[in-house]
Amino acid sequence: NNAKRIVRVFRKPAFYEITQRCNLKCEGCYYFEGSLGVPVQEQDSLEVWEDFFAAEAKRGVSIAYFVGAEPALEQERLIAASRHFQYGNIGTNGTVKLDPAIPYRVAISMWGGDDDTDRKMRGASVFKKAFKNYRGDPRALVYYTLSRWNLGSVRTIAEMCRDNGLPLTFNLYSPTV
Repeated sequence: NNAKRIVRVFRKPAFYEITQRCNLKCEGCYYFEGSLGVPVQEQDSLEVWEDFFAAEAKRGVSIAYFVGAEPALEQERLIAASRHFQYGNIGTNGTVKLDPAIPYRVAISMWGGDDDTDRKMRGASVFKKAFKNYRGDPRALVYYTLSRWNLGSVRTIAEMCRDNGLPLTFNLYSPTV
């Protein structure tokens, strides 16, 4: 039964922040807000990551979520994780194309459908690059964050998703201050 299979996949999720590096500074990104913005020693050893993911799989993690800062900047860690978790989801800004060997769902965070809004919300205009990187990629979907600044771009983004073979879903933005 498909419903039982889906429930089993989501029975024990875990979230992993596999890097503190990011190539953008987005308004509203939880990663750099408050005490989360204080750097801690980052583990660079791939062997340590491999052992960590093996222990997490043994603990029964059924689906792994890889989130901010920007997981696509540490692809070797994602490949290591794929040896231990069958199911996963990567939250990315889409500016770095993920290796096709990484089997997980790619959730591309998008904040604007025009250059000015994208620059205002992300610090750079990157939405077109994300479409270029993931056009037709069956792993990818666009996760569009709605705000009062970008409601006028919803149709543009929906059409770009259609034209680039990418599913679209939405999120709501609330200001950090």
